[in-house]
Amino acid sequence: MYRVLQDWNNLAAGCFAETWLSGAGPFGIHNPRIHLDVLPLAHSIVSTHDAFQDHPWPIIFREMDRSYPGEKFILTVRDEKAWIRSVLSHFGHQSTELRRWVYGKGSPKSNEQIYLRRYRQHNAEVREYFRERRDDFLEMNFGRGLSGRFLRWHETS
Repeated sequence: MYRVLQDWNNLAAGCFAETWLSGAGPFGIHNPRIHLDVLPLAHSIVSTHDAFQDHPWPIIFREMDRSYPGEKFILTVRDEKAWIRSVLSHFGHQSTELRRWVYGKGSPKSNEQIYLRRYRQHNAEVREYFRERRDDFLEMNFGRGLSGRFLRWHETS
């Protein structure tokens, strides 16, 4: 049975909320020091979960990979237009320090090209980083369904 932490905004499950500095908010997404605090906080919950998705994991994947050798990485991608529509639908004008750190702008509304550029950059960075480690990396597009490679990769993990 896998213990999955769904996303940064779902951290109230008792794993992360207590570790934030006072005044940072229950999820830390408004923490102006997010870029400084994220690694120690991330390390504090890695042992209690098997899988992570969404922010901040895409930003700290290199550090996590170096800290936990032998772990697997799945890059999930989707159609860019669908991705930006989803981001706008979920966040619109809402600005957070987390998104400011990740994208350079705290709100996706009126910054769609900036967000798309960062999405593309992240995908390219992950592919390059794992280029020589095919056994540790899998790219999936759920719009295309699960591939046979995923099933074989999961069985050997």
